[in-house]
Amino acid sequence: MPQASRLPSMFGPRILLCLMLLVCSSLADISVTPPRGFHKTRIEVSVATNTPGATLLYTLDGSPPTLAKGRRYVKPITITKSTALRIVEQVGDALPVPSITHTYLFVDQNANQAAQPEGYITEVESWRLSSMQTFDWAMDPDIVTNTTDNGILSDHLLAAPTIALTMDRQEFNHLYEHHTERGIEFERAASFELLYPDKPQFKKFKGFQINCGLRMQGGGAAIKTRKKSFRLLFKKDHGPGKLRYPLFESATHHSKTAAQEFDNVILRAGGNANWSKDEAWKHAPATYLRDPLVRDSQIAACGFGARSVFAHLTINGLYHGLYNLAERPDDKFQAAYWGGEPENYHSFNHGGTVSGDN
Repeated sequence: MPQASRLPSMFGPRILLCLMLLVCSSLADISVTPPRGFHKTRIEVSVATNTPGATLLYTLDGSPPTLAKGRRYVKPITITKSTALRIVEQVGDALPVPSITHTYLFVDQNANQAAQPEGYITEVESWRLSSMQTFDWAMDPDIVTNTTDNGILSDHLLAAPTIALTMDRQEFNHLYEHHTERGIEFERAASFELLYPDKPQFKKFKGFQINCGLRMQGGGAAIKTRKKSFRLLFKKDHGPGKLRYPLFESATHHSKTAAQEFDNVILRAGGNANWSKDEAWKHAPATYLRDPLVRDSQIAACGFGARSVFAHLTINGLYHGLYNLAERPDDKFQAAYWGGEPENYHSFNHGGTVSGDN
């Protein structure tokens, strides 16, 4: 670093701390009523700030609000369908602080979700299979209409937590178009909310919102399935360096011994055997239970293993299916449970070394 651009060491930490406090203060000064969650009828969302001279900018399409793209908040926002509201403060000519997100879900409307919502990807080239994968966003009508066997759809959609991902739709499409690629170049910024329905089993849980990075996840399953898995990364490029929340608090098994801080987690689509597998014969055994059963059994047997919990997933308010939120057993995972630093550990999978010296 050039000498002229360096700060005296005695001031560097103080200035950094002041900048952190300014950002945190700005985010804390924004109040949103009602807060994120589930609704049945139209709502009027009010946003306020205690920051003098601040302008509130917002978007409703998943993209981060900016001076060029954001709408200026002047009156309560009417919301009648599942919507991700993103908000930032603008003070003078300063760049907006990181946005906050409040997702409002109307699960009664999921049964009528459009097969091709405007602006979202509906086909992707699977070059390794020399074919096109086509898919739609509508729910299976056989499931929606079969209330005799399946019961009321909205009851099931409120029987598990919901993970709400929010991001620019073109960035989301880009990930799908490059679903075989990995690494920082194919990571995109997103908001991650954990929403709990108003049910007795979730009464003690608060949920949260955090800005993070999003990548595609998986090997062969990512190529051969239309319902794809994701990896969430908590890093300072997007927000806090870690997620500090008891993420698996609602899990049926092993929640009390789960880690409380996370560098990354996986949203598993169950790709090895689910309805979206390109090989039709593999559609039937879509139980989603094999991997969680093995992991829970491992923890029961030896006290160590990756925790998981089932959750519904939405993308910018659009329903995206049932997922299994799970820990990623890498070097950071080992350090979280066994102590030390991630550099002390070696992790690998069937493709070879993931981290560490082999």
